[in-house]
Amino acid sequence: TYGYERLSNMIIWLNGTYGVGKTSVAIEIQKQLSREDTIIFDTDELFQSMDEKSFFDIIINDGGMKPQNNKRFLNRVIEELKKYLSSDIICIVPMALTLIEGKEIVWDYVSQHCSRCFHFVLEADESVICERIKADSKRTDKSFALQEIGTNMFLINKYFQEAIRIDTNNKKVEDVAQEIIQYIV
Repeated sequence: TYGYERLSNMIIWLNGTYGVGKTSVAIEIQKQLSREDTIIFDTDELFQSMDEKSFFDIIINDGGMKPQNNKRFLNRVIEELKKYLSSDIICIVPMALTLIEGKEIVWDYVSQHCSRCFHFVLEADESVICERIKADSKRTDKSFALQEIGTNMFLINKYFQEAIRIDTNNKKVEDVAQEIIQYIV
């Protein structure tokens, strides 16, 4: 564990636009920490499980089909994260918070209720992110993701100026994860 034994009760939030590598970096952080009490909080799976309301209700009453501004989803994220805020778990959250709702509903709550939370924004040149998205064989929403990159980058910079910026250009996932680990130890 390379001296990571003393880490506990921590939220590591990985923010950034589509295709910047949040999930890949989260997996690598978990691997490098090599601890059983480290989890990756899968917000994509949580969002996809929200099918009990009709499409119309979700759009009209909850803020839309994007997880970043769907109030019902963002509140559900908080309810799920409450399990980890006072536990000994290290919780890695690879989730884009791009809109003001994400800041006001989720991040403000997490930062006020977690004594050890770290907020990282993964960044790269737009052209690099575009190439990553195009090369991602698992991504099904490539055209949507490509359209949203510039807007997401702008909004993240607007609403999350205090976050720690990590440049991922020309870096291996392992190196980005190691850079983040150095901040949290």
